Amino acid sequence: MSDSVAWCKPYQESFDKIKSAGSLGILKGEIEEACLNHIDSLLNKDGYGGMAISLLSLSESLMSEGGIEEGYIRISRNHILNMRHDSALIAARFAFEKGTQSSSVVALYFELSYWHCETGSLEKSFGLLDTAYQLSGRRLFLSGTDTATLHGAMRELDFQRYEFLHDRYYPKMVDIAGGVFSMGSPESDTLSYDIERPVHRVTLSSYSMSATEVTVYQFGLYCALSDNRDIRDYMAWPNSGDNPVVNVSWYDAVEYANWLSEGRGVKVMYKIDKDIVDPNNQSVFDVQIPKELCFRINSTDTKDSIYLKVSSPVFSNDTITSFPVIDTVSGGYLSINKRFCWKTDCSLRGLGRVPFYLTLKDNGFPSPRSAKKNVYVNILDMPLVNPSNILCLTLANNKTIVYWGDSTGNNPYFKQYNLYRGIDYNNWVLVDSITNKNQRSYSDNNTPNNQTINYTYMMRAVNQCGIEGPPSDTLSTFEQLIAAPAVQKLNFVTVTPDDKSIKICWPQTPERDFAKYYLYRTSKEKSPYQLLKTYEWPSDTSYQDFDVAVDDTSYCYYLIMRDTCDNYSPYGQVSCSILLKGYSENFINTIWWNPYKTWETGVSSYEIWRSDPVTTYQNIVSIDTIKTEYADSKLNIELASD
Repeated sequence: MSDSVAWCKPYQESFDKIKSAGSLGILKGEIEEACLNHIDSLLNKDGYGGMAISLLSLSESLMSEGGIEEGYIRISRNHILNMRHDSALIAARFAFEKGTQSSSVVALYFELSYWHCETGSLEKSFGLLDTAYQLSGRRLFLSGTDTATLHGAMRELDFQRYEFLHDRYYPKMVDIAGGVFSMGSPESDTLSYDIERPVHRVTLSSYSMSATEVTVYQFGLYCALSDNRDIRDYMAWPNSGDNPVVNVSWYDAVEYANWLSEGRGVKVMYKIDKDIVDPNNQSVFDVQIPKELCFRINSTDTKDSIYLKVSSPVFSNDTITSFPVIDTVSGGYLSINKRFCWKTDCSLRGLGRVPFYLTLKDNGFPSPRSAKKNVYVNILDMPLVNPSNILCLTLANNKTIVYWGDSTGNNPYFKQYNLYRGIDYNNWVLVDSITNKNQRSYSDNNTPNNQTINYTYMMRAVNQCGIEGPPSDTLSTFEQLIAAPAVQKLNFVTVTPDDKSIKICWPQTPERDFAKYYLYRTSKEKSPYQLLKTYEWPSDTSYQDFDVAVDDTSYCYYLIMRDTCDNYSPYGQVSCSILLKGYSENFINTIWWNPYKTWETGVSSYEIWRSDPVTTYQNIVSIDTIKTEYADSKLNIELASD
């Protein structure tokens, strides 16, 4: 069947049924009801409003005036529902001329007057409103035809209908208080895009939002006031007035929001310079291997079946293993909504920008139409994985153990580490590949004379596509020989008089590959040194030793540090507590002590402090470091004689 025959068939079938009913002598009321039912069936098909008027015009002889009026009212309402207000006015005039001038006709003229007032056709709005007044048995007297005056006259004629139409063509807004919220994806979300991370705090001022989705009625009014916009491009189905609009771009949305703001007298929030090309306002999508890209292709034709064809050179590329999932040819009645998904893999590496050519054709009603659009998908290579730095080496007989940290975290792209060895930073060869991400060391058994040959190591991380990332830093056996942990020094060893304990303090090591501190102790009467305490945090830099007898023993300490490669620092400098001894003679107290040897620069002097039952501790003398004894003859004689 040709398209033209298909177009005429509903009309012919409807009229034939009505004529057949008349010839069979069916009651006039039943014929009228059948006619109106067939008009309704035509109106449920987009683009058949003209047929409905023709059918009604040919059937007038079989119908009452009320039935004729009802038919034109239904047609007019349907045109309004489909945002064809000019066609609605033609049908409303037929209803006015041939009907009983019911309240339904008044409602039609009222709404058409409101529409033309909002779209700027003020003279036409006035004429339609005047007719509505006359049909209501009233006279319209206006001092002008500006928008405010016409609104006032509408409210006076029918306030409830005016409010109803205002809510039909303008969204109800809800005021929302501003506040702060968290936006974005956490770093651990490996499926999110870079621009979505990290989670961050966003502050919003107070704003207003439509209580419902923007409808075809509401966006249609905006389209009528805009250049180069047709509301039918935003309608997914016929009879869509109260349905949400579709196919609205971000720019459509913000321009509509600006239009609403201007109409309400509030600040316009979006600024668009149409002379500047926005690279984001193009049909270009980015997807990074191995993520999946999905989007929808929506196409509409308000009058006909449509067919979509998607073509691309990628469909014939025999070097790749992952292809987009989409029907290359698909069709639908009035609209098409297809999902495009492409799960990328490593075979797409280096593919770059891939074009997709979309061709849309209809079924030729009322005339053939087609549209084309190009969509581009940028295939971004899988990110490279940063290496882990080599921390240190342990040199054994003809064997070198390499230690490294972990700078990749939970990187989902990690596949393996490649460990390379050279000599004097040249002639690199791959020693081995380490796939266990938790492995932290490797024993290279092929390094003879590693203390006289400068073996050099570096690492590269490899991603899931087998591509190496940048190199790590390097470390050689010669560097390791001179980079053993330094001697660990003590700041001080001192007796705490209150609890008769000894406090030991030392500076925090700067070694980046710290593993442990070992604190050793001995006394003058005992040897060798015994391990006193082990620390596993570099920030642990003090110890309080309570297991001591400070009144009769001097205790000595030293500190050793071990790095993660089991390299030990030399024995630290020994530091000992001072043990003070003495005896008393007539009016003379003699004291002596062991030398204090903690500091590299030595002791500049010893200060002697003394107290007695009536006097607190006071500094009585400073002694040259050559001497380690003192005879105090300046005692408190009065206290002594008592």
